[in-house]
Amino acid sequence: VIASVSGYTGSREWTKYSTQTSTVISLSAGSLYKMVGLMKEGTGWDHFAAGTTLPSGTELYPIPASYFPFPAERSPPSVFCDAGSGNTWDGSAWTCESCPQGKFSLGSALLCTSCVPGTYSGTTGATTSDTCQVCEEAGTGSSEGS
Repeated sequence: VIASVSGYTGSREWTKYSTQTSTVISLSAGSLYKMVGLMKEGTGWDHFAAGTTLPSGTELYPIPASYFPFPAERSPPSVFCDAGSGNTWDGSAWTCESCPQGKFSLGSALLCTSCVPGTYSGTTGATTSDTCQVCEEAGTGSSEGS
């Protein structure tokens, strides 16, 4: 548990309890993180929301849906894929598919991760970020990785 409340708060009342705020948690750009919110029903007006402050100081209260990689009408994948694979949406269900060029998966992953900007992997089904090599000239590589 990184944050909690011990009693009622109004909707979008972000600072009533000191326990509503976690310590700083560093995340890596391009990585996916699972966020789970638990709430207990009280009486009337139950609600849940999460906010964050970006390294730039920009406050996102609540976190906009655009920051989540899965549309509201589609639940996120729940099956972890083998190394070199990630979940793709086929229009009706999530399936594990080989990571395309420019991405990799270490294993037990939900999705393939893009190579960092300025690098690219020509390998399909890459199982490590070591396959992401520095682009030799501008305009080469994947739009996602370079």
